[in-house]
This record gives sequence, structure tokens and C-alpha cells, in this order.
Amino acid sequence: MSFDWKQMVGSVAPALGTALGGPFGGMAGKFIADALGTDVETLPDAIAGANPETMLKIKNADIEFKLQMKELGITEEQLHQKDRSGARNMAINTSIYPQVIQSVLYDAAFIMVCYFLFTAEIVYTDSQLALISYVMGILSAGLVQVNNFWFGSSSGSKEKTDIMGKK
Repeated sequence: MSFDWKQMVGSVAPALGTALGGPFGGMAGKFIADALGTDVETLPDAIAGANPETMLKIKNADIEFKLQMKELGITEEQLHQKDRSGARNMAINTSIYPQVIQSVLYDAAFIMVCYFLFTAEIVYTDSQLALISYVMGILSAGLVQVNNFWFGSSSGSKEKTDIMGKK
């Protein structure tokens, strides 16, 4: 299993993590490299040997990156939209069939796993239940991602909820 340094950045610095996968990836990489005092080429190695001090530097770079984006008039939601639209455009420009097949298979497999878990007459041990709970959490999160590809995120819904909560 290989080390995914971008995932690690995304868990500590969400705005930078999102930007790394999209059109602002170069800019985000430069922010992180500057914060760590390294260059972009050696960034994966610098993050692989991360300690709490390094994580704090990355977190601070995330804050600076958000401020820079705000100065440029780019919101975090626009970063997410560009990331999603990039995936959709790739599918349109090449072929949509792999995404359709993967989405259908993932949704069907999720439904089959749920059906089996809820209808099987098996008595599970505590450790099996913990593992099942963990796997179902991962599968559920993946299902959301697959469906967000097709239907977009729920950011509009979140904004409505925030507005309703202020009244």
C-alpha cells in the first residue's frame, strides 16, 4: 500500500487538499512547499516524514491559502465545483460509459450488501459487528461521492439550512 500524501494534506488542510486535485493544484503545492521550506518536487517526501510541527505548518498554509483565494475572489465552493466539473468534463470528452458502469456497480453492490446484512440470520460477534460498521461507513461515504458526481453536492441545501437556522 503506497502513501497518499495528498490525502494526508486533505485531512489536515481541506482547502489545499481540494485544490491539489484541481486547476489550482500548482498554486496549492507551492503554498505547502513554501510552508515546509522545500520545493514542490520533494513535497511528497517532506510530507511522508511529517511530525506534528509539519502538520501545523500545513494547517497554517491552508489558512493562508484560503485568505489568498478570498483576495482573488475565489470561494472554497468554487474550488469544489471546479474539481467536480473537471471530472464531469473528462467523462464528456472521453467516454461516459466507465463512470456509468462504475456507478451502477457501486450502487448495486451497496444495496446487495445492505440487503444481505439486514436479512441474513447470522449472529455476529462484537468484533465482526465493529468491522461491519466500519466497512458500511466507508461504503456509505463512497455512495455519497458516486452520487455527487451525477447530481452535484448538497452545498445549496447546506446554504438553505444555514439561512433557515439564522431566522
